[in-house]
Amino acid sequence: MTFAHLTNSEKELLSKWKKAKKTVTEMADLLGRSKSTVSRQLANLKRKKAKPVGRPPALDEKTIERLVGKAEARHCCCDFSL
Repeated sequence: MTFAHLTNSEKELLSKWKKAKKTVTEMADLLGRSKSTVSRQLANLKRKKAKPVGRPPALDEKTIERLVGKAEARHCCCDFSL
């Protein structure tokens, strides 16, 4: 038994059809794929939300104070003075 991966264009169509509220059965019929393949791909799309890329945003002053307070509460020997 051979398996063919979904193409990028098929994945884009699935995303578009999902937003258009098509059922898994409708999508599978339109692509000529099995319902389980479509269902699995939709689950993957749901899990693989875009993660932020690059440097994280700077911490605000309130967050820094909270983190320093936690470190001091643990009796950390480091000097966290700014």
